[in-house]
Amino acid sequence: IMGILTVIFLCYLGVQAGHSFVHSTRVRRVCVHWIVSSIICGCLGLGLSHGGHSDSLIPINKNLWSLTFVFILASLDFMIFIIGYIVLYVCR
Repeated sequence: IMGILTVIFLCYLGVQAGHSFVHSTRVRRVCVHWIVSSIICGCLGLGLSHGGHSDSLIPINKNLWSLTFVFILASLDFMIFIIGYIVLYVCR
């Protein structure tokens, strides 16, 4: 059941990314929102895992979908959203 909760949280972060994309009319605002979200999620993930050490408060564990894994995955997802948004919508 713990894996289901973290997957739901990751989906919620994706919904927030889509919400900022749909409801914002400015490219800069969308990119800044995603960059800030990526930095916050990355800092939370690395902070809870003490930089990826296995003896941390919540170690990064893909098999259990730990909270740190979800934060780091969300951080990378926001960066991929930024790259895709710039390549597909801004540079056309």
